[in-house]
Amino acid sequence: MECAMLYLVARLTPQPDLFEETRTSVAGIVEPTRKEKGCLRFELHSDDEHLYLVEAWEDEAALEFHYAQDYTRMVMTANEARLEGPPRIEKMHLVA
Repeated sequence: MECAMLYLVARLTPQPDLFEETRTSVAGIVEPTRKEKGCLRFELHSDDEHLYLVEAWEDEAALEFHYAQDYTRMVMTANEARLEGPPRIEKMHLVA
């Protein structure tokens, strides 16, 4: 049975010379995002080339609320030119 809870993993690939700047920028929204109604998990992970946002939301409405926040929109806009391409976003629902 599928539930409304939404899981998301976003992979960002910063330009190598802008990796730390991008990481710092994205890290700045972690705490305010965790305080949003409907946010169950919001973590920033990295490897040598990528940043990963691992997220869990009560439902799609909670995620849309997150995308509408000024700090989210500002970080997305600021980092657009720092990335090698658009973020790869995988959305999923718990099934078992």
